[in-house]
Amino acid sequence: MIQQTAESGVAVDGARPPPEHHRAMSRPIHHDKAAAAMAVAEAERGQDDARRALESRQGLAYLLGRIFMGALFLVTAGAKVLRFDDSVAALRDLGMYDSHLLLPVAIAVEAIGAVLLLAGYKVRRIAVGLSVYLVIVTFLVSFDLASEMNANSAVSNLGIMAGLLMLAAYGAGKGSVDAAIERRNDLRFSA
Repeated sequence: MIQQTAESGVAVDGARPPPEHHRAMSRPIHHDKAAAAMAVAEAERGQDDARRALESRQGLAYLLGRIFMGALFLVTAGAKVLRFDDSVAALRDLGMYDSHLLLPVAIAVEAIGAVLLLAGYKVRRIAVGLSVYLVIVTFLVSFDLASEMNANSAVSNLGIMAGLLMLAAYGAGKGSVDAAIERRNDLRFSA
């Protein structure tokens, strides 16, 4: 077996070095430069197409995730409105005697947060605000983790907070008011 050094091309065992076109195995040498350029261009187009397809799938998944998160808060706010008296009674059973005042605040936070998430407006701020809201709710309502229902509720809230923190980290994404504002600002400042 002939071994050669990369710098000199001289064989280590004293034999003759291989021909020039066999030395650079990591990059093929094409005798037809036009065909090589076309092959490189085709490979780059394929990579660009694959990258755009991946970005499109990621954008769609991210949009659906944001919409589902907003829908979750909208449904819970609606459930609290439809079962207002039952919700007040449940909070009173937990020792919150001012629940008739706290519940409308919770409904407003959830409904406004849901609408803003669905629209994709100020998503980073809304996601952080809803995360803080969930931390407070978890400690006020699900503080007794010995109860299976409270433990399940606390774990669910942690999962929702995880999704909200991802929204806070990555923003609204495509198909949002935030993206439209950013595009408008880019056009205004580039002109």
